[in-house]
Amino acid sequence: MLVEIDKYFYCSAGFKLNDKGCRIFSQFDCDKDHCRHRHHKWPTPEQFKEKYGVEYPDDGAVYFYKGIMNASDGTEPPTATYKWCVMQYDDAAFINNYNPMLSGPIVCACTPWGMPPANWRPS
Repeated sequence: MLVEIDKYFYCSAGFKLNDKGCRIFSQFDCDKDHCRHRHHKWPTPEQFKEKYGVEYPDDGAVYFYKGIMNASDGTEPPTATYKWCVMQYDDAAFINNYNPMLSGPIVCACTPWGMPPANWRPS
């Protein structure tokens, strides 16, 4: 049973007890350094590597906060509208490296929480 710990973390074993902390760690909050059930809701590829010890796969699905260029009528410069998109990690990393105007956060799409809210950013 998945239980939300806060905006950034969840417990995959359902050990979180509302405001009372974690069943495993007495009445204290889940010990993020030692609990194997505590996970980032939307980990970045760096957080994934830190947690699991392997690189996130290049062809793995990610959510990428991508800018989409709006057409210009010629009187003003073009602008970008940003939204979460689903794409392969290597494609999102390429855009981040080579087009800073359209770059944004990359989070792994490997959790059961679905796409992050529009205003969510990695911690």
